[in-house]
Amino acid sequence: MTLGQAIRTFREKRGLSLRALARAVGLSAPFLSDLEHDRRNTDKLPAIARALGVRARELERHSGHVDRATLRWLRAHPDVVAMLRARARR
Repeated sequence: MTLGQAIRTFREKRGLSLRALARAVGLSAPFLSDLEHDRRNTDKLPAIARALGVRARELERHSGHVDRATLRWLRAHPDVVAMLRARARR
């Protein structure tokens, strides 16, 4: 599930319209629509998470970003990265 799909799923579960969520977090409805369609990124994930009643970490895990600790670990283990890349190519 992508970040946009996660936002939309949580929004629909809460019964919020796109406009209501956008208003709650200070975004325009078209911008939020772009987020839900994975055409944009935002630094407002914590505010979106609060409005959706979920932890920010729940949204962040769908963002495709790697936290700093994981990034350091991956840099220290390039063999694992190589294995994952080979696996993804298959």
